[in-house]
Amino acid sequence: MVDGLFLLLVGAQCSSTKLVNAQANMASLALSLPSEDMAAIDKLDRNHRVAAPNFSPDWDQ
Repeated sequence: MVDGLFLLLVGAQCSSTKLVNAQANMASLALSLPSEDMAAIDKLDRNHRVAAPNFSPDWDQ
């Protein structure tokens, strides 16, 4: 169910001009992770900016 839902919500805009790269990009949509990896991803902090230079917009306002 999760994999099916993922495929419905994710689109790919390929900017590659090489067919082999475009095919690899589209094949990545079939990626499936083990439940242990999904659980580890779920634990990641999603409210942290890795890069916030002083000239960037005030995104969080």
